Amino acid sequence: MAIRPRPTEKTPILSLPLQAKLWRILSHAQTGVKVNNILAGLGSGVASHSLQIIEANSPQRYDYGDDIMNLQKYGSVTPPCYDISAITSTNIAFIYAASDWIVPVPDVRNIIHHLKVPLLDDYLVPDHTWNHMDLLWAREAGRYVNTRAQIIESRGFRAENHYITTGDGYILSFTRIVNPHVTDRSKLRPIILQHGFQANADMWLINSMGRLTDKGQWVEDNNNGPVGNTLGFVLAVNGYDVWLANMRGNIYSQNHTKFKIDDPRFWRFSVDEMIDYDLPAMISYIQKETQKASQPQYSNIIEPAILIATVPFLGNTTTPNSDTPFLLVPKFRKSLGHLCDSSFISRYICYTFIKLTLGFQQDQWDFTRTGVYISTMISGSSSRNVEHIHQIINAIRFQRYDYGDNETNTQKYQSQVPPPYDMSAINSTNIALIYTANDWMITLPDLQKLKGHLKDDYMVPELTWNHNEPLLGREAGLN
Repeated sequence: MAIRPRPTEKTPILSLPLQAKLWRILSHAQTGVKVNNILAGLGSGVASHSLQIIEANSPQRYDYGDDIMNLQKYGSVTPPCYDISAITSTNIAFIYAASDWIVPVPDVRNIIHHLKVPLLDDYLVPDHTWNHMDLLWAREAGRYVNTRAQIIESRGFRAENHYITTGDGYILSFTRIVNPHVTDRSKLRPIILQHGFQANADMWLINSMGRLTDKGQWVEDNNNGPVGNTLGFVLAVNGYDVWLANMRGNIYSQNHTKFKIDDPRFWRFSVDEMIDYDLPAMISYIQKETQKASQPQYSNIIEPAILIATVPFLGNTTTPNSDTPFLLVPKFRKSLGHLCDSSFISRYICYTFIKLTLGFQQDQWDFTRTGVYISTMISGSSSRNVEHIHQIINAIRFQRYDYGDNETNTQKYQSQVPPPYDMSAINSTNIALIYTANDWMITLPDLQKLKGHLKDDYMVPELTWNHNEPLLGREAGLN
């Protein structure tokens, strides 16, 4: 019988005298407290078992290093694996970090893959630099809870986190709003709420404070109108299975199967990749999760598609060129949000900045939510994406990204000139467009180029409204 070397089980890992010495050396601020609790003693058998699991790349039982002992314990010379598929509880949540040296993301995803039941929560911390202990002891550990889930559950709903891997390796974060008053979710109509440029999924949740009543109704503070302003929750109480999407590059979708966000290759994407990879991955995933039958064309799957201030043509709109993030400042973003809420004067200054850059009527702006609005509007994208939008403006047509190099363009498109997207290929009659007359970004002449392909178009009757009032205005639900 084979006998494999193994440590003496009674040998402690890190003696108590050494621990006490480290405590005395490092006992300033919180450092000593943390080190004292990290180095609390461990049996060599436990350390050996951990190493065995790493080497086996499998959650197996302890290998005694002796075939006879293994046979006595397990009925096999090889230690059996723990059966992850035997877990039946749905009250399990996974919270993990992208840069964890001890528990890498692929290992976490492997465990989730072997589970036969859905998780209560599947949350990858948005700060890609966090490691193993940051989840517990980092200064901002309290801030990096999942904002969307926190907002959703504070309003009386439940939240499900989902992660979708695209064909080119980007990991997109999705949150599903679950109405606890709905017992048969199979009858709900799935709907994707997709944010705009530089924003994130929180945009659909932050218009107004409110709550889900015991009768299953959505009621908002300071809103006596027949319809609420916060679209995500309004839909969730009106027969829809609401999915909140986050496109690659924003603060919630900063992970990739190969690249970290400090790698320039992470940022080599534009609107094209969002169209070619992100949207198909989202639709396919939701079809699978909701068990809705697939259709041959996406324009037939999405019934209806409701476009709010959409931006295919930008020739009359009243950038950088590099593989870098654009306004990707999660810490600055949070600080800016706090600053904008620090006083009425700071709220007014922040509002004025939005009014001058995006246009927003003062009577529609909720000053008590200035910090929330500001911090959600600046959520990150790539500089290439900014450049692509600039190219569309200059070309006065909705075209693919121009690499600025005839050879590269020819390799990608078989043409030195980037081809336009063929809007005439849209064959669905289930598309509606909602827009405003005073939108600085999407003007009425540009909208005319798109309207001929649509089932319905609706111009908000308030002629002073600009780009963001349909989503964040005080009377968004009324208009």
